[in-house]
Amino acid sequence: MFVFYKKPLGVTYVDDKPIHGYMEKHPPIRISWANYRRFAPNLIQASYTPERLKMLFPKADFPNIIFLYSDLRYLTWEQMCGLCKGFGITTARTNHERRKALRNFLKEYC
Repeated sequence: MFVFYKKPLGVTYVDDKPIHGYMEKHPPIRISWANYRRFAPNLIQASYTPERLKMLFPKADFPNIIFLYSDLRYLTWEQMCGLCKGFGITTARTNHERRKALRNFLKEYC
């Protein structure tokens, strides 16, 4: 999970990693899902961009979309298909199954 600190110009530490505010010049920091849940009141989700996903999965090809983890439910069918293809996920063809698979994949690997 990519995150920023809730205070725009502040900084906090999670597992000795500095997490800067969203108005700072620093990029978002990647932390585990468990740490995100533990420190959620002090953090803000950062968006997933094709560049950040490419950094995590260099050989994959992703569609040109920007989204937050909490906005997965608003993705269109084509966007979900493109993300599943980039991540190498195979699911049933229902929206619910794809969305669930993407949520679980992002929690575990992103």
